[in-house]
Amino acid sequence: MGLSEFRAILAEPELQGRALFDRLAPAMAAPRLAHDFLDQGLATMRAAPDQPLPFAVHEDKALQSLVIVGDRRFSLSIAALDATRWKLAQRQLEGRARQIGYSDGWSRLRFLKGRGCGQIYRLEHRSGAPASHIDARLDLDPGKIIDLANARQSLTFADVGESLLMLRLLVRDPRCDVAHECDADSGRLVRSRQARDDLGRQQMLMAILRAMGRQDAIPIVDGQMQAWPPSLRWQGMREWLALDAQTGMARLRTMAQSDDDARLRDLAERTLHDLVSRHPQLAAAEG
Repeated sequence: MGLSEFRAILAEPELQGRALFDRLAPAMAAPRLAHDFLDQGLATMRAAPDQPLPFAVHEDKALQSLVIVGDRRFSLSIAALDATRWKLAQRQLEGRARQIGYSDGWSRLRFLKGRGCGQIYRLEHRSGAPASHIDARLDLDPGKIIDLANARQSLTFADVGESLLMLRLLVRDPRCDVAHECDADSGRLVRSRQARDDLGRQQMLMAILRAMGRQDAIPIVDGQMQAWPPSLRWQGMREWLALDAQTGMARLRTMAQSDDDARLRDLAERTLHDLVSRHPQLAAAEG
């Protein structure tokens, strides 16, 4: 698969999640894919040298990542892990607790240069609580391809003998709204958070709109809520009730009757019954 085929797949807006991953992942074997995207970006830079870089760049203590193409559904990036900086960072972490992060979506990594060793951690639910453990150890050599289901698998580097260069495809899961972090040694859950930054921003926006009493924002939010994952829809519903109880009750009743998520329908129905029992005037106002 070349650049034109890759872009043709991206032009299908209905493709997302696992279906998009299955279509894009075979392109990771194409030897020129990353170079073709880089060539295109460099041509843009030559044509408009005063414009912002056409690539997004991310960096931490040892890893530098260049996102060469992406949108809200996916990203394709080239990442470089510096062996010297990685070893220094590991020495600085000695004696400190380390966390293993599990996010959303699916990843395919193709190692291009360098050598190292990795560990794949797996997240399982034991007695209802998430717990993490090492599931596999593997050598990281040029040509190695690793697929990860990010919600339950996480790759860490156990040793970096030579600086690593890798190509990484990440496809987001629109249905996943919670990410977990576990202690690397004990495997216990450390914390859970919003899996996607945009969902965290939406949650914060709802809280601020409620705090500022912006009832005029309700129709705008109502037009977007059904596209949100269940936990965020419920958070939005709570903020709506606090902002405008009368219209919130009507929306809560709709959620109880027709929401796509069965658990959310049940929660909305129980909440509706509880509110009407404790505040009969709400039912009267709604009617």
